[in-house]
Amino acid sequence: MLLKTRTLVSFILVIVTIFSSQILTRIFIELPEYRKLENLNDRKDISTLQASLRATYTQIEILCKDYANWDDTVEFILSEDMTYIDSNFPEKHLIESGLNGAIYLDNNKNIIYSRTEESRSGRLINDPFTEEKNRIFLNRIFISKEQVKVKDSSLSNTGLLLIDNKPVIFSITSITDSEGSPTSYGNLLFWKFFDMETINKLLDTTQLNLHFDWLTEDDRSHKYFNIPSPDNTDLDKYSRNRDNRISLVINDFFRKPVLILEIQKTGHDYDDRIFSKNLIAGIITSLFTILFLFYFININFLVKIKTFLNHFKKVEETDDYSLKLEMKRNDELSVLADSINMLMEKINLKKQFLESSNRELEFLSNTDALTQIPNRRHLDIYLEEKWKQAFRECVPVSICICDVDFFKLYNDNYGHRNGDMVLREVASSLKNNLHLSTDFVARYGGEEFAIILYNTDTESSCRVANNLLNSVENMRIPHSKSECSSFLTISIGISTMTPASSDNLSSFVESADRSLYTAKKSGRNRFVHSNNRNV
Repeated sequence: MLLKTRTLVSFILVIVTIFSSQILTRIFIELPEYRKLENLNDRKDISTLQASLRATYTQIEILCKDYANWDDTVEFILSEDMTYIDSNFPEKHLIESGLNGAIYLDNNKNIIYSRTEESRSGRLINDPFTEEKNRIFLNRIFISKEQVKVKDSSLSNTGLLLIDNKPVIFSITSITDSEGSPTSYGNLLFWKFFDMETINKLLDTTQLNLHFDWLTEDDRSHKYFNIPSPDNTDLDKYSRNRDNRISLVINDFFRKPVLILEIQKTGHDYDDRIFSKNLIAGIITSLFTILFLFYFININFLVKIKTFLNHFKKVEETDDYSLKLEMKRNDELSVLADSINMLMEKINLKKQFLESSNRELEFLSNTDALTQIPNRRHLDIYLEEKWKQAFRECVPVSICICDVDFFKLYNDNYGHRNGDMVLREVASSLKNNLHLSTDFVARYGGEEFAIILYNTDTESSCRVANNLLNSVENMRIPHSKSECSSFLTISIGISTMTPASSDNLSSFVESADRSLYTAKKSGRNRFVHSNNRNV
């Protein structure tokens, strides 16, 4: 084929490639990105609406808690002295607080005091909660003193109810003293109608074009449960319909739908046609700027550069610097490939040397030179790690601190060389008599050793300690200067704890130290647990 023909064919292929790439870019990249940005903006609007709804609920809840967890309120429930009402609920106080009503109840659900006000005029209105047919709502949201006692703190229920086809926002809080005592003296209920005033406040706060559709009892069917609710944190569930509306369901306190909220959006903010003016202009411009240049650069440079990049990526993924870059060319790229291979070989040698040095250094820094078991530094790191893990998983952790009995007398009688040998044998015995993978023994200092027993309760730690006592004594190492046995023995102090946020690691270790002191004072060759367990 003539070069002219080849060039023409290449030109046609480039034109087709450019045209196809622009179309595919438009379909699979640009338009999805535009939709993604649009969805992101929609989610921000939904988040704004969520925050505004939560603020409406939270405002009433905070106000209710302030009054409920107050010594004066407790005194009022006990004495029913109306001076409290005169001082804290003057005329129009509910209106100014953004409420329509307040109800004080004792622990028998008897109404001690009830007050209602109409938001705009200030006149008294009927309390929907106090009507006999609606008492079921009070019974269902009431917080019993037993619930408060179990939770050990004041409790609140906040949400939306549909009473007599009227939406009501409420917050009910158990009445406790200011000290936060778990004793409940009754309940305080604050409520307000979800009326036009509330709706207008939502409109002003969110600056959204909202449509409200209250559901009747017949509408509250299961089909509305397929529409996301504002309390749903998965924003991916929200999307526009064909009319550019985003529909949300507001559920009542009992998770039943009571309101359809629709955010009306304008049309798309972008040209959603595939062949937009920008696309056509871009194709024409691209054709006249990168025709043969694109072909030449791609064949002679880009493909080769990609080979380099793929090689580096493979080295990074495998962490193997011994891989060779193959480049069969007689130009500068081939020289560059050879230089890269030489550089990689040097890096590989230094990497191997560094890894070997790091392993040796880590072993030396974490190992006791005499006993060849973990040292105090390694112990501190491991203990802190297991303490935090036990706190997360709510499981017990035990520590045993061992001391070789009358070791100074042993050194004085048998010599320091034999003393060092005994420490190595004791360390080996302790290590060989621990069976769980999480059991850990380290030299604590001098003739003291520490054993960490993860997920081990008091009973199990005592069994382990007794086994360690017997294993050391059964080595039958003579110790004529010992005052508790004719053979070498150890004493052990144990502490077991399931860590809580108020617990302290140093106190945990000190508890084991105190137990060791008690064991030594009690005659040695025994273990003592901080929970008064000893043998």
